[in-house]
Parts: sequence; structure tokens; C-alpha cells
Amino acid sequence: MDRFAQCAFSWIACDAVLIFVAAATLMFAFSFDPVLALKIGAGIALAFSLRLIHRLSQLHRKGICHTEVWQLMRPEELPREAPAIRDAQERLETMLLRFAKGASGVSVGLFGSAFLMSLN
Repeated sequence: MDRFAQCAFSWIACDAVLIFVAAATLMFAFSFDPVLALKIGAGIALAFSLRLIHRLSQLHRKGICHTEVWQLMRPEELPREAPAIRDAQERLETMLLRFAKGASGVSVGLFGSAFLMSLN
């Protein structure tokens, strides 16, 4: 994994950890009603997934040079040639889609758990 991929992964993972902490805090605050707590966590996971998809659409519309990852890196660490830039954009797209897929999976699991708990 090159420097750009490491920076992109760290950027997305940091966002995911912050969202997880916020969701866990809200779920704990509403732990008196477990179904509501699960729905809150699922809603936050779904919102994070949609945010990642929005970032992906921004990446397609504006290009990789306008992403936070690109702007955070030092100029000597950035890819220079056109094939390297295309490869970096493809890797960032793949990472965004994988994290979005994981977040939507968590959302489905939490919504499913809330539904099953509400049936009892």
C-alpha cells in the first residue's frame, strides 16, 4: 500500500471511528428503550453510508485533486503521472465503496435486530 492509499484509508477510518463513538454514545443514552437505541444506531450507520456515497459522487464530479486526502498530503508524496492519478482515484473509490457497504450492512443488521426485538 502506497502513501496515498494509507492516507485515504486513515482518513475514512478516522471518520468511521468518530461516527461509531457518536452512535455508541447515543445508543447508550437511549438504552432504556433497546429498540429505539438500535434504530438510532442504524440510522446513524445509514447516514454515514450515504455520506460516503456523496463523497464518491463529489469525487466523480470534481476529481481527486479536490479531495481532503489530496489536500492533506505533501506535494512530493502525491502521484504525478496521469496513470498514477487514475490509479489513486480508483483506489479511493474502492475504499469509499467498501466502507459504505460495511456501514450499510451494519445498518441492516441493527434495523433487523430492532424489528425482531419489537415483535416480542
